[in-house]
Amino acid sequence: RRAVGESRAKSALQESERQLSTLISNLPGMVYRARNEPGWPMEFVSDGARELVGYDAETIESGEVMWGSLIDEADADRIGPQVQASIRAGEPFEVSYRVRTADGERRWLWERGRVVDSVRTSPARPDGPGGSVDDVELLEGFITDITARKERERELEREREFTESLVDTLGDVFYLVNLDGELLRWNDTATAVLGYSEEELSTMTAFDLIPEPFHADVTETIERTVQTGQSTLEAPLVTSDGERIRHE
Repeated sequence: RRAVGESRAKSALQESERQLSTLISNLPGMVYRARNEPGWPMEFVSDGARELVGYDAETIESGEVMWGSLIDEADADRIGPQVQASIRAGEPFEVSYRVRTADGERRWLWERGRVVDSVRTSPARPDGPGGSVDDVELLEGFITDITARKERERELEREREFTESLVDTLGDVFYLVNLDGELLRWNDTATAVLGYSEEELSTMTAFDLIPEPFHADVTETIERTVQTGQSTLEAPLVTSDGERIRHE
């Protein structure tokens, strides 16, 4: 009975390890275990490392290539304090940074990890008590490539900057409102023609710019625009000094 029980436990453990191995191999990135030390020495990395940075698992685990040496220096200075702050708080950390791969390509990576254990090491780390045995946290986590997402974000940012530049060069008053008439965006011409400051416009609605007798028409025009896609209305806009300028 004992032999049968041990055999079943061994089979269950092997099946669990097989499932875990299959899961790790199918992940779009790299699973790792690292020591919380300078250079982020890796005790284990999955086979996804080669596709991620061009180095195989053995090269990284042996220390021949330190993970920290692949990280952009400016990003390393930025994420280091973030990671340590999360570790001190006992929380998982999430960071994004750039790396240089084995063939010189620059990629953006996203990493999530946390402390899972600690080990004794001797001699002590440089920042530990002089000459004493010190504890080093063990980190486990997952790293994946987000280069494509970063490129899309940069493209969207360029498009946004282009659109804002285009809007600001319009010679006509332009403003964007929500369905309640709240001002969301306006161009430089609006501030120049109407005389309100950026701060003043940020607290106003379209109804503050249009005399009250026209408010019902504005509401109707907004509703018609939502239904049909476009609509027009002629009404005066009130400047900061009370002048009314007829606009479409």
